[in-house]
Amino acid sequence: MLFNYDWLHAKLSATSIHDVLHDFDAAIAAGVSDPELGLVASALRVGGPNISCHANSLAFDLLGRLLVYYDYQARLFRPGVMGVRA
Repeated sequence: MLFNYDWLHAKLSATSIHDVLHDFDAAIAAGVSDPELGLVASALRVGGPNISCHANSLAFDLLGRLLVYYDYQARLFRPGVMGVRA
């Protein structure tokens, strides 16, 4: 769910960046040891001020911050994940 772009966008549109980050923090605190989880959470934290005001910029913001990890973490960019279309 946390890697689903449509869910992230809907949650940001309905709540706040703080609520979304709380979900990531809760997953990490629950013991989910997924390095991609930390990458996405960090990208959301850095882009927080912009994303908070403009939820529709989420895709651009995440891609701009995560594209450098494309070869390293291809899981983030497979079809159906983080808004990538097949």
